[in-house]
Amino acid sequence: MRTFVAIDFETATARRDSACAVGVAAGCGGRVVLSRTYLIRPPSERFTFTGLHGLGWEDVRDAPTFAELWPTLRTWFAGAAFVAAHNAPFDRSVLHACCARYRLRPPPMQFACTVQIARAQWGIRPTKLPDVCRRLDIPLRHHDPGADAVACASIVLAAEAAGWRPGKRRTRRAQSRAIVRVARPATGSRWAKRPHRMRFRYWLITWWRRLQSSIAASLRQRRQPARDGVTLAGRRSTVVLRDERGGEVGMGSTHGDVPLRAGAAETDTADPGAGVAIPRHRFTVDDFARLGEAGIFAEDDRVELIDGEIRDMTPIGPPHAWIVNRLFRRLVLQLADRAWVSVQNPLRLDGHTEPQPDLVVARGGENDYAERHPEAGDVLLVVEVADSSLRYDRAEKMPRYARAGIPEAWLVDVTGRTVTVCTVPGAGGYAGEQVFRQGAEIESTAVAGLRVAVDEIVGRADARRRQGGADA
Repeated sequence: MRTFVAIDFETATARRDSACAVGVAAGCGGRVVLSRTYLIRPPSERFTFTGLHGLGWEDVRDAPTFAELWPTLRTWFAGAAFVAAHNAPFDRSVLHACCARYRLRPPPMQFACTVQIARAQWGIRPTKLPDVCRRLDIPLRHHDPGADAVACASIVLAAEAAGWRPGKRRTRRAQSRAIVRVARPATGSRWAKRPHRMRFRYWLITWWRRLQSSIAASLRQRRQPARDGVTLAGRRSTVVLRDERGGEVGMGSTHGDVPLRAGAAETDTADPGAGVAIPRHRFTVDDFARLGEAGIFAEDDRVELIDGEIRDMTPIGPPHAWIVNRLFRRLVLQLADRAWVSVQNPLRLDGHTEPQPDLVVARGGENDYAERHPEAGDVLLVVEVADSSLRYDRAEKMPRYARAGIPEAWLVDVTGRTVTVCTVPGAGGYAGEQVFRQGAEIESTAVAGLRVAVDEIVGRADARRRQGGADA
């Protein structure tokens, strides 16, 4: 009697070696005989998928690492005919990445993907795990790794009962018959008496969806470049900006949905058949300043210069503004005249980058920056407050602050109510990173005497929300 194993990994971040939980289920003799769920402590405390599976660092702090758990997992694979997973390429890549990180040898197992099984055996589409379980009447508690592994094993058992075997390829005629078996209505209806109509209906719907996708792709490719306030959707272009008298004031590149103002000429470089690669021109900080002086930007435009590209900044919501104002007040009260605190103003990192961080603590006093903006060498501490822009600030801004040599950077997570303190800057980013949660106190290593409690930054916002819920 052949035994197989179904697995399901959950990861803390997008990195494949950040597994934080795994569910394992063994199937044999037409039923699931055993299932387990194991928590795993990932290499980093960073969690970005907590909203998906509900796990955080506090849940796995005392759990074993993947290397410590590996002897237990290896016993599951011993003697199994194959390993099943829903979207097997993902779970296989997580398994191999974790083994590679800890220099372990992954088992040479054959993987069966229940996504492909559901499509080939019954013609189910879409083939997300909840959709397949709904069609096959399999109970599911999604994103619980143990429940997902049991559901995956149940799909394999149902497929084996219908004649599926690992490595067996089905003919198109058999696939169409399986589609009819799953989609056929109750016995006695006119559709049940005419299965060929059901096959034709499935073919017609599939053909129509492919035609719609093809037409949409053709329209996107043939869309003319936009001018005078129209949006360039998803295209990389070179933009020539002119002032009111028609004089050229600079060039730059755009990518994505970027609005062009009246008077901006655009040259499209997205056509792969053009044959000539047009080099991009990066704006300098001085070009950026002249664009503002020429009236290219409105007074209420929130833009910043990042690596020579002009990028829109996300709008500031009430919690974001409240945290910035609150932290500004704490910094001013503690530092007094020992340093200059700037709020949401430009910071010059190099000749092509001038972001606008939420808070900057710089050496000197107010008279030192009457004629210029602070530069990287002047800064002791930079603070970014992020809600929807958390991933962008972490991936784009923090490495640039590190490369500029700013000794300390704080990243305040409005939603997660944490403060990440980054220290020891280098060319590859900050080498030191520590996450402070509510109840902790932050002592700056770059600004002498600066101590701020996390509750003084984000804590009372929770109390206000609880009070608002009680009043409601």
